[in-house]
Amino acid sequence: MNRRVFLGALLTVSLTPNAFAAKRQTHKIHGKKPDRKPQQIVQRRSTHERSVPQRSTRTETVEQIERNETKYYLSLHHTHTDEHLEIAYRIGPEYDRGALRRLNYFLRDYRTDEVTFIDPRLYDLLFLMQRRVGNPDSSFEIVSAYRTSETNEELRRTSHRVAKNSLHLTGQALDIRLERTSTRNLRDVAIDLERGGVGYYPGRDFVHIDTGEVRRWGA
Repeated sequence: MNRRVFLGALLTVSLTPNAFAAKRQTHKIHGKKPDRKPQQIVQRRSTHERSVPQRSTRTETVEQIERNETKYYLSLHHTHTDEHLEIAYRIGPEYDRGALRRLNYFLRDYRTDEVTFIDPRLYDLLFLMQRRVGNPDSSFEIVSAYRTSETNEELRRTSHRVAKNSLHLTGQALDIRLERTSTRNLRDVAIDLERGGVGYYPGRDFVHIDTGEVRRWGA
């Protein structure tokens, strides 16, 4: 299956169960100037307009949150490009197409500037992790996101920990930290949610999350 067909299939599987929100969501990006300027930049909403995540119970699920028509906000900082993105990517069960395009670009392979479709379930996982931790005002630090096959092979030459068939290649994995939260705590929350793979790298102080099979590795 060629790459274009695969990405189209992934887009269909991930997004067609719900209609996309028609209204534009508030988001902002700043940092190092990219080669391609963002197509949309709008003013950030004030803090009192946001649906602030609260500490939730261990049994709360995304489905339960949806019933409250929760606005899904994320604050991200890319550690390699120094770009910052604050975005509302979803309201209740509805993803915003424009917001997802902005996130695809933000999480591009920064070495090559190649963009791919990122699995939106990763954003839901980040959102729910932040609710569980009870740290709503912090940004997630993105250590690694999408990788081209060339980038992945280059990393494999310098580290035995990089998988040949990494889910970073298909836009299904992120390596992250959360400000003012220990990576050990972040790991424990991700494992408890059981929404995919979780890897813990205390030496480099980050947590790997993906939307593949439920599994775990690391200390």
